Amino acid sequence: MHTIETLKSKDFDFEINGQKASLKEIFPGFNENDRIGIVTRTPGGSMGANALIMSALTWFYDFFRPELGDDPGKLRIYPDYFVLHVGKRYMNHTMIDVWPPHKDVVVEEDDPEQILEAINDRGI
Repeated sequence: MHTIETLKSKDFDFEINGQKASLKEIFPGFNENDRIGIVTRTPGGSMGANALIMSALTWFYDFFRPELGDDPGKLRIYPDYFVLHVGKRYMNHTMIDVWPPHKDVVVEEDDPEQILEAINDRGI
């Protein structure tokens, strides 16, 4: 939640097929209840998705921005965004608000069934 003061939705630009686009076009119908999961098999493999995760995170916070904060009576919430590490944990994603730590998930084997099971278990 440390990004709520520094990032705004207008800070992100997107393109689809070379044309300016919005996050709404990338995630049609996105809302505050949506979940995102990134699967990575290599050290730093999730870094390519960081800007997308951060923009979705910022958009999530836009739904609640007036109520967010650390003061009494304010909300301290995090979206249900997950990173699934195949084989072993490659990085800590707390700095991009993949929080609490149980949302950095290790799938022990590079087996499609186990990966899909981990995705389904989290309702992604």
